Amino acid sequence: MQLEIEQPAFVDGGKSLAGDSLTGQGVEQITLIGIGAGGGGLPALLAFIQNLPTDAGLAYVVVAPSAITRRALARIQQASALPVVEVKAEVTLDVDTLYLVAPGYSTELSGNLLQPFQLASGQRTSTPLDGFFAALARERAANAVAVLLAGRGKDGVAGLAAIKEQGGWTFVQSPEGAEQPALLRRALA
Repeated sequence: MQLEIEQPAFVDGGKSLAGDSLTGQGVEQITLIGIGAGGGGLPALLAFIQNLPTDAGLAYVVVAPSAITRRALARIQQASALPVVEVKAEVTLDVDTLYLVAPGYSTELSGNLLQPFQLASGQRTSTPLDGFFAALARERAANAVAVLLAGRGKDGVAGLAAIKEQGGWTFVQSPEGAEQPALLRRALA
């Protein structure tokens, strides 16, 4: 599968979201791209990560609870030209960095701070993508940017709707040729 990504230059209300710092509530906010993938989404995630620019001035946060395992984490680190940070504890976002929410964790967002929390043993959050995308919508409003890659189920669909309601940007992988197109079709419906 091939994904082509050029230097992002999203424009919202005359402001470029690539390379510019956004100011919100007196705190300089880093432009953040939220990336979600469901079960079966690892191939698409790897292809996407391999093509990320290394000097765009953006932070990338990946929430892929079913796709990221210990073995997948190593493959992602090898595929990325960006520094990769596994998120298990609170971390402040930095530009040109890829953050992977660790297996067994979910996360909240507050300003430029990722606030992960470990899921209780045996607990499965049913909608971690929706939760993260909703937090992204609350924190970044019209400056929220989310990418949804292949997967099963419906996790991520409501989160994308929350971002759209705030005037943010949402991108969905084309279901054509995707290994797991069901989630993508739901998001596009």
